[in-house]
Amino acid sequence: MAGDMSIQEEANILPSIQSLAFMQVRLPLLDVSHNPDLHDKKRAQDRTTTVIKRWTALVSERQAARLKTLHYCEARPGKGDTAVLAIVDREKFDALHTFIAALSEQITTFEEAIRKLDAIGGNLWLYDVENQALSASLSEDRMKKRIAQLTAEHTLKNQRMSIEEVLKLPEYQKNLPMFEREIANSKATLAKTKPILDEMEAILESVGC
Repeated sequence: MAGDMSIQEEANILPSIQSLAFMQVRLPLLDVSHNPDLHDKKRAQDRTTTVIKRWTALVSERQAARLKTLHYCEARPGKGDTAVLAIVDREKFDALHTFIAALSEQITTFEEAIRKLDAIGGNLWLYDVENQALSASLSEDRMKKRIAQLTAEHTLKNQRMSIEEVLKLPEYQKNLPMFEREIANSKATLAKTKPILDEMEAILESVGC
């Protein structure tokens, strides 16, 4: 069909992997041994940065393997002043070629994961999203415990009062809007961050990071 594109054509319209925001903010963090900035060191240890470390290691390993293929070739005279490369150790050359193909598959898998993470948010760090989700969860729990504490204090003082009656007391009603607001804010934050956290973790786990 006229509107169909080949896999190669689709690949050509994708942005370069190194041009992605996800890559650009993490590549400088691959070596922070000289940088005293604790914030950068924390980001360097983030699992999202580990993906980049693994990707760069695979790319470097493939480059080295491609260079090594020349060990099993030799230059022979071609036509005129040209020379051609001829394979002199087919078994080792083919084994290395298979190894390079396997590395390329791994690199492609990592690049797919990187693109997915970039689509979620190139500047998002897993530890930040984890902290936001945890903070929201703890805040909601803290408000619920505070409500339980207040009702327990009143029922201990006056055992004739039910929890429903305690909740109608003026001192409780005064704090009720604050409790409800805090719980609502916590629920909204958790509803926003939890799906993002789950998706990021699933992508990271898919590449063993």
